[in-house]
Amino acid sequence: MMNKKWKASPIAVLIVLGTTLTPSFAASSVKSPSAHFVTDKMQFGNALTTTMGFPVKTGLAYTMYFPIYQLMQILRANGYTVTWNGTEGRLNIITPEGISADLSNATLRRANAGIYFNDHPVQSFDKITQKDPKTGNFTTYLPLWDVQQALKRVGLQSAWFNHRLTVTPSSLYPVVLQANQTYGPMQGTQTINGNVLLLGTNTTLQNTVINGNVYVNPGANGDVNLSGLTVNGHIIVESGADHSIHLYQVKVNSMVIRVIK
Repeated sequence: MMNKKWKASPIAVLIVLGTTLTPSFAASSVKSPSAHFVTDKMQFGNALTTTMGFPVKTGLAYTMYFPIYQLMQILRANGYTVTWNGTEGRLNIITPEGISADLSNATLRRANAGIYFNDHPVQSFDKITQKDPKTGNFTTYLPLWDVQQALKRVGLQSAWFNHRLTVTPSSLYPVVLQANQTYGPMQGTQTINGNVLLLGTNTTLQNTVINGNVYVNPGANGDVNLSGLTVNGHIIVESGADHSIHLYQVKVNSMVIRVIK
């Protein structure tokens, strides 16, 4: 049992959908007067949401557009910190510990928005403002294809089939636990070859050998239970409350407590 209070310390990986890729980029969005909405699904790991998007013809092909706020929701559910500045057109994404961005071979063209990683432009695209049929409010829509290309730069592979976008989490974290989830057998042991990421409160990791690190990030008031573990790496605590990280029969090389003052 730990008795210190920790605050999250993620590394900064920044995606900005804005207007500063080059001076020629416009600051305004484009309204689509004849959007034909269809029901789509977005799945990121275990998180699934239903959305409504619309196809837009670009050249000889069509690409799907979907609302920015639902992309933000599903990223947050998988450990990403996301903020959106609608005035400046900036989407900021901070990834969980250990994920870096590939900044090479940027795909830039004349457009009204762009994607940045760590202040480096990597992908430009045209955003569209349209009334969301689910909320009745105007919101910003992003093109599926350009977002897919950007996600590859942080190790996120995605597929679009039968109106469903499936995003596969990076192999850096073969196991990701959300709030109120338990992983590991009640009896005996199992082995994970890779890192484990614990997100949200009331998560339990038990009776497991981890050939990697365990990243503990339950939030400022979250609780985590670690029991019967052999961690052939490190336990890295990035958040939690007083007396909130509970360990029982845990063998580990070292425990790292990260604090931002």
